[in-house]
Amino acid sequence: MVDAERPRGQPLLRRGAPADGGVLTPGPEGEPPVLVDPLRWGALIGVAGGLVFVLSYSPPFGTGVRVAAVAVAVVLAVLALLALYVRPTALGTFREPSRRALLVYGGCVVGELVLIAAGSRLLAGLGHAELRPALIAGVVGLHFVPFAWAFGERMFTWR
Repeated sequence: MVDAERPRGQPLLRRGAPADGGVLTPGPEGEPPVLVDPLRWGALIGVAGGLVFVLSYSPPFGTGVRVAAVAVAVVLAVLALLALYVRPTALGTFREPSRRALLVYGGCVVGELVLIAAGSRLLAGLGHAELRPALIAGVVGLHFVPFAWAFGERMFTWR
């Protein structure tokens, strides 16, 4: 199969592939090398954030639930790392984000920080600080709505 014909999600490792499997050499049709691919780095940030979330907010549920949650989170993180870097799949041609998309990104990050800080204060003031993890999950989940509009990436739109 010619690289340009390979659909997204197909393994990069193939007969005749570079010796490094595309980890350091550019991939097909404008796809950056695996180790410097911004889409992979973005996914890595999400993996790290998920681990921090589970590690930070699982202790109140007790040892059994915490151990199970951490085990599941670590297994999922390892699987993500394998899919991103050890046996990478094609994520598609890299398109440099527009100025508008970068402004949306920056605005979302600032908005998330403001919403989490203000919401945490409000919850604490109402005596419901235990709801902070739900607030964080909701705010972080909502950022995919403007990201889908700004970036038009398949991972944000399910297309």
